[in-house]
Amino acid sequence: YLKENNIVSCSFMNKHFIFTSNLDNLSSQLGLSNRQTQRLIKKLYGKTYIQKRIEARMSMAATLLSETEISISEISVKLGFATAEYFSNTFKSYFGISARDYRKKFGNLS
Repeated sequence: YLKENNIVSCSFMNKHFIFTSNLDNLSSQLGLSNRQTQRLIKKLYGKTYIQKRIEARMSMAATLLSETEISISEISVKLGFATAEYFSNTFKSYFGISARDYRKKFGNLS
């Protein structure tokens, strides 16, 4: 976020939705208050911070499952989930298919 130019890079935001641990950290990196950050996210994406964070993490999970051989446990750690079970439950709730089945169905590896 370049405050002086009011520019927000979508790739910057997505990276931080995936890898920043919480709203406080993202707000600090943007140089905004938590409330300002929440309003900015709602304006840019039409979603709450939590909704956008889940979307970004699930998108990255889908990419990692389909394009790499990284284990599901390792993916859950990379994306900041407390446990592989929590990741798996979140993934299945979001996509309607288990992470293992998603990899079998959409994996691009031979």
